[in-house]
Amino acid sequence: LFDKKKALSTMASNYGSKNQYHPKASQELFDKKKAHTWQIKGNFDGKQGRLNIYIYDATTSKEYEQYFTQQSFQNLKLFDVAKKTIDAINTTMNGGIPMCTIQEWQGMAYLTIQGGQIPTLALPAKQQNQQQNQQQFGQQKKK
Repeated sequence: LFDKKKALSTMASNYGSKNQYHPKASQELFDKKKAHTWQIKGNFDGKQGRLNIYIYDATTSKEYEQYFTQQSFQNLKLFDVAKKTIDAINTTMNGGIPMCTIQEWQGMAYLTIQGGQIPTLALPAKQQNQQQNQQQFGQQKKK
């Protein structure tokens, strides 16, 4: 038969010993990543129907930029997306409640607007944009 009291006392006595299945009693963890300082700008051109988002990482000096059009948002109006995005950027950058977050992953910056139904916006590094534009221009020129 299983003796619950004996099992608990055995577990308690083994907890302080070097048991590979139990964590150390006290351990401090430090985040070795540097905090990033971001600059974010948003601009909406109603005539051309384009939303431009620019992000600068002052810690690494990387730039990210992307233009969005109505085709980028099938179920949302571009004007509504632009208004919510730019309002969130302005609130965050002017020292208000942070309304947007940025994550960097595999050469892309991802801008997420809090409290909205706007999808996360993906921005490629600015060098990638320039290289893609040069490649597209070179392909168009060859035709």
